[in-house]
Amino acid sequence: MQDFVDRANKLIEQGARSIRESETNRVRDAQAELKRVQQAYAEAELEYADTRKHLEIAEKTIEELRSEITVLRTKLSAEKVIKLNPIRS
Repeated sequence: MQDFVDRANKLIEQGARSIRESETNRVRDAQAELKRVQQAYAEAELEYADTRKHLEIAEKTIEELRSEITVLRTKLSAEKVIKLNPIRS
């Protein structure tokens, strides 16, 4: 009977060790995945900030070009306007 108990305890101990190793591996895998997600998030934040900066520059350029178009249209329309003689009654 003692032999059976000793073998059972040994199997339980091995099982606990196996479970502990399995859980340790799962924790390591989860930590590695968390680091990958954190890295991807940090990279996305940097890319977002860079994109916002480019967008601000593009919006400023668009506004400058719109102003230039307005000026050019005004100049162009001034050249094409023909003054008519007043109509005599």
